[in-house]
Amino acid sequence: MTKRNNIEDIKIEFTKRNYALLDNEYKNNSQKLKYICLKHEDNGIQSISYRSFSRGSGCKYCGKESMANKQRLNLKYIENELYKKDLILLSDFYVDAHTLLKFKCIHHLDIIQELSYNTIQQGRGCKWCSRENLSKQRRLSYDFVHNNFKKRGYELITDNYVNSNQKLQYICKKHSNEIQEITYDSFSRGSGCRFCGYEKIKDKQKGNKSRFWKGGITSLNIYLRKSSFLNQWKIDSAKLSDFKCVITGNKFEAIHHLYSFSNIVSETLNNLNYPICVNIGDYSDKELRNIEEECLRLHYKYGMGVCLSKDLHIEFHKLYGKGNNTPEQFEEFKKMKLNEYNNKEGIVA
Repeated sequence: MTKRNNIEDIKIEFTKRNYALLDNEYKNNSQKLKYICLKHEDNGIQSISYRSFSRGSGCKYCGKESMANKQRLNLKYIENELYKKDLILLSDFYVDAHTLLKFKCIHHLDIIQELSYNTIQQGRGCKWCSRENLSKQRRLSYDFVHNNFKKRGYELITDNYVNSNQKLQYICKKHSNEIQEITYDSFSRGSGCRFCGYEKIKDKQKGNKSRFWKGGITSLNIYLRKSSFLNQWKIDSAKLSDFKCVITGNKFEAIHHLYSFSNIVSETLNNLNYPICVNIGDYSDKELRNIEEECLRLHYKYGMGVCLSKDLHIEFHKLYGKGNNTPEQFEEFKKMKLNEYNNKEGIVA
């Protein structure tokens, strides 16, 4: 236990730290003492208790500089460590191992990624390199794919195999006059020759045997329209229309597909190589999930819908019919309706 400090002793201690103590009397170690850091005179007078001072606290500006120097050392070390993993550090700020660091991979320079140093130390890095490596590990041999097609009674025409999303051409031995295409991803989930599929359900179709028959599509359309999987697409469409009818600016009751819904459904079945079934129950749960996923993907591919009032939505389809509708038709309809409203306003005036 040291003896009670006096102001002169304390001034000497402040001087050793390159501080100029301004107070001329000392009461106790909780008293706020005013001082100037000679290194940061321009920042003015600061204050500190002797208790804090004796524990190492002092000029906050010196503290910030010390932290910055420490950060620079840490960032340099981290930069070198990331470079060993083919990563280029972009961040200029670091607190601890949990700080998210921005970086680029030298193999994917167009993408900025983020990970903490702690995560990188655990073996994580560029997610795109990781996916490519995983893809290579999972890549099937051409002979394996070829044999699986052969087991299903198909002759694979494509002479190389890249990945499960590649379109592969093949001939079904039962329908050898048709060259068909399918991805191995769809093939491995049970999809295959569409003509074999039509034959499997012809008894259920009860005379509606033509593959151009629309009864099954109509039933599927109703099911898909009522399903919840399109909710997010509808919300995104409504946001884009500011939750108002794009023609009247008033309340909306319908979201109109600029690209025909029925065309999207037809394309969905075509992409999956699924036949048109009379009843929804003719599809398995897995097939319905695949249909919903592909249908949603195509909705975003062809863009958002637009908000309309119920009356305008009905009027549009009376003029242009249902099916094969296009964005150009809607622009024509919108222009026509806006001209009508403008003319009415002119008459009233």
